[in-house]
Amino acid sequence: MLPEMRVSSHVFGRTRAGQQVRRFNINDDSGLSVAVLELGAVLQSVKVADRDGRISEVTLGFDDLASYEVNGPYLGAVIGRFANRIEHGLFELDGREYALEKNEQGKRHIHGGSGGFGKRVWTGEAVAEDEEDDDERDE
Repeated sequence: MLPEMRVSSHVFGRTRAGQQVRRFNINDDSGLSVAVLELGAVLQSVKVADRDGRISEVTLGFDDLASYEVNGPYLGAVIGRFANRIEHGLFELDGREYALEKNEQGKRHIHGGSGGFGKRVWTGEAVAEDEEDDDERDE
């Protein structure tokens, strides 16, 4: 049987454009905690207990929203639409050439560009599990 998970959320901050960003916290009684931001669907924090019960942070992340907006390492962010570099910002598909933003040192396109998934504000929502799903899992 899986431990009971609790989900809460609070306003984490506002983007430079004024959009509100919430942080979702997921916890259980074992000491596991996970924090996800609506900005970039960032996995901001994961804390787990070691074999001696000591809780440790196992992710890299920033403590404030502004740092996620201005720093480029995409720590914990959803990368999408793709997770690689496109040299010279050009690719060909079905005989047609496409030019993309060169957002990495002005030479390559990376992680969907400056407007990629990791820089968008997503809308999060805590969803309770259906009791029927719990019964099926226990079988």
